[in-house]
Amino acid sequence: MNKLYGILSTICIILLLSACFSPWDGLEDMEFTIGTGGIGNNNIFDGMAPHDLRFVVIFTATDGSRTIFRSEGGLVSGTIAPGTYNVSVRVYKIADDRAPIAIGFMNNFVMTSHGDNSLMVPIEPVLWVENQADLQRVGSDTLCSKGHIWSPDAYYYLVDDITWAGSWTPIPNFSGTFNGNGRTINNLNIIAAATTPNNGLFGIIGSGGVVKNFNFINANISLHQNSGHNTGIVAGSNLGTVRNVSVSGIIDAPNLEGTGSHNTGGVIGHNRGTVKNSFVNINLTSTFHGHNIGGVVGRNDGTITHSYATGVAVRGTMNVGGVAGRNAGTLQRSVTLDLNIHNRHSANQLVELFGRVAGGNYGTLIRNYANNAVNFDNFLGGGVVVITPDPNGRHGGNMGATQSNWENSVNGPGWVIHSTRGAAEAALTRNENASPWVWDSGLNRPVLWFNP
Repeated sequence: MNKLYGILSTICIILLLSACFSPWDGLEDMEFTIGTGGIGNNNIFDGMAPHDLRFVVIFTATDGSRTIFRSEGGLVSGTIAPGTYNVSVRVYKIADDRAPIAIGFMNNFVMTSHGDNSLMVPIEPVLWVENQADLQRVGSDTLCSKGHIWSPDAYYYLVDDITWAGSWTPIPNFSGTFNGNGRTINNLNIIAAATTPNNGLFGIIGSGGVVKNFNFINANISLHQNSGHNTGIVAGSNLGTVRNVSVSGIIDAPNLEGTGSHNTGGVIGHNRGTVKNSFVNINLTSTFHGHNIGGVVGRNDGTITHSYATGVAVRGTMNVGGVAGRNAGTLQRSVTLDLNIHNRHSANQLVELFGRVAGGNYGTLIRNYANNAVNFDNFLGGGVVVITPDPNGRHGGNMGATQSNWENSVNGPGWVIHSTRGAAEAALTRNENASPWVWDSGLNRPVLWFNP
């Protein structure tokens, strides 16, 4: 596979008319071709072999009807009836026998029936992340060998698994796309400094940022006094979209100081965007002053949906929950499994701020669940958590452990879970927003289709 550090900038759809009228009288069909070529041919993908690409071209007429053309290689062509269309071009990269991952989406380019023309469709450069050195360059504003900038708003594509060595410094602000391609980052290690308020792979994911499609295995974050106001393994703070991400690891915050300003979660510390289709296997400890501690998100002011937490424990002193510590946004169709929820402060008896799904709730809870293996313990101050099962409450409804329980749309979260990885891949190839979940009979729970 040729290595691509920047996919060019343009694709050309060439519209060929067998006869030319001005204005077009609507009698002739339009023929089009889209494909790869060399520099100077108007169809340029610098450094990538045609067989590594798949194109999907969608013509949408004014009445909403669609005609779709697909290629299995570097060329797609066809004939479309005359008319006015919005043209959507999707470009996919095919690698390692995995489902193709979209590397470009261009929509709403209007093609009309007025004579011969070529429609230039810009595709943003894609920067390949192949190793630890590349990962360190993400968002650094440095120049790559092909002349593109590793900017915070670029499109990044994780080509290979990366096993991290040493300590990671968070990418401070990210507003681009990081497509993990189903790959894994192993052993990410962060030792938070007092001068770093947002800790994770990313410090802050901005409002336009998208982070998706990858795994963390054996991640570790160590917080110290006055460090890490927002901490999550994916990002300290999220204003964008995080989806299709799995996390396993440890966050250790033994001596946080402050008055509730710390937000710590397995995926995101403080979420003001969207977290979707993600899960954590976590051991999260905060001994003193650990407010807003959640398995998936510490503090949620955005949306969490179709996500779950399992693992060893989440521990804190106030607003401690299996999925979210403090929810002031929307938390829906999410699940807590097999977690121990600890109160680590002997003087704290605010048991109403501990929940199986959400610790403190000031927002909206919809169809969330937990299993009977979720426990509350170590409430040394004498408080007792009384669980009142309610799918729309802090503790969620009670849920069994079978696949049908997860898929139940009346007494469960109503997830779509595929029977095989191949079925999930096929669904995502057709629609990147399709469900990524498959059932793992060994773990007896859903996993993302690309989980190792």
